[in-house]
Amino acid sequence: MSTNEDRYFDLNEEYGLKHYQLPKVFFTSELYHHLKLDDMVAWAILRDRFSISKKNGWYEKYGNGKQRVFFIYKNSELMKVLGIKSETTLTRIKKHLEQANLLEQKRMGLNTPNRLYLLKPTVTDADIYKIDKLEEVPDKKDYANPKPPKAKKQESANNGTPNNEVPSQNAPNIGTPNNEVPKIVNGTPNNEVLELQKMESSNTNSSYSSLSKETVNTDTYKETEPRPDSQKFEQDKLLKESLKDSIPEKTHHTLCIFTENFDEMHRWFGIILRAKSKVEKERGFLLLLDDIDFELNDILMSCIRVIKRKTKKIDSPDNYLYKTMYYELSKLAYNLEVGSNEAAATTERPNLFD
Repeated sequence: MSTNEDRYFDLNEEYGLKHYQLPKVFFTSELYHHLKLDDMVAWAILRDRFSISKKNGWYEKYGNGKQRVFFIYKNSELMKVLGIKSETTLTRIKKHLEQANLLEQKRMGLNTPNRLYLLKPTVTDADIYKIDKLEEVPDKKDYANPKPPKAKKQESANNGTPNNEVPSQNAPNIGTPNNEVPKIVNGTPNNEVLELQKMESSNTNSSYSSLSKETVNTDTYKETEPRPDSQKFEQDKLLKESLKDSIPEKTHHTLCIFTENFDEMHRWFGIILRAKSKVEKERGFLLLLDDIDFELNDILMSCIRVIKRKTKKIDSPDNYLYKTMYYELSKLAYNLEVGSNEAAATTERPNLFD
């Protein structure tokens, strides 16, 4: 008597089969070649949470009666959803997805989290062709009996004489290969034409040789070496660009313009982070750079006006930057905390992690 013991659905097995889906176009399209794997996984995780958006009422009408889905997450909540511990990593992921046109952010006000709109990837005919090629099954005939490559016989163009043989030495004409018969070109024997070509070539080579010697004597490596000032400027520019993923867009742009070099830019950004860290520890409130980019840039610009224009007498620009950042970020954290508490008291927030 047969039993159904092996036919039941097992709870652990079902949960073991749950998975996130990654679009194949992420791996075929040049639009997404700059995405890192954690960027793609973040997109897939958010795509999988559409059911939570529906449950929480996170959708709105647009166009011809259609409904688009969005997410409302604080960055601290989004870090938990995506399994991210670093604020810098979250900022980079969001920036990369925005650059790939896979995510939109809509600012809703100072005390309200941004709305996040996940966007579909773009698929072209070329992508469809590439994806189909990836899914093709190789023909077994191509691997069953591989044929060795045919060896080609190497023959010279001179009367079929093989390359490894020496042509006949009984040549009747000077300037003509031994295995060729002189030809008449415009009434002149071919051997004479060859002699004239050799003479012209000899003259050209001699003039080129003298020109090369003259050039070698005058041109030096030192004259082609890049100027130190220009080289240092390009190096600073590249180093500043390397911080683009770690610093919010507006703040990064301001630091690039108003700092003298990469070392100063790196030092100033470190001062900003230390002031921010102290505020967070004292108030127990997380300030994520991506959320306060506008406010942070305004504070930075006010400091730069004093430091660069010297409108106030300051002993140390770095100390002034730190103290101003600490004071202004403390006020910002207080306002954000008060607004967050008021919103929580007036509106019942849904549980985001059910």
